[in-house]
Amino acid sequence: RVEYNKDFIIVHLPKVDKLNKSVLLEMKKLLEDWLEFCKTVGYSCIHTGILPDKKANRLVLMLGFKKIGTNEGYVIYQYGE
Repeated sequence: RVEYNKDFIIVHLPKVDKLNKSVLLEMKKLLEDWLEFCKTVGYSCIHTGILPDKKANRLVLMLGFKKIGTNEGYVIYQYGE
């Protein structure tokens, strides 16, 4: 799922029950495709927010997201730019 406004676009990452190399590579490819689309429509990067205690924080770092801060209890990450 994707949410957006005039300032940014947010990707809701799917729940991953079991992470392996093929899942990671597939998610990386999807992110690259989403980023290309986002840039086409005027966004320079993709954001996501994850609760601090979730395993997904490790996943987003493995995918290449960069931590940029926190907001309303979520850790905010940026991909691209």
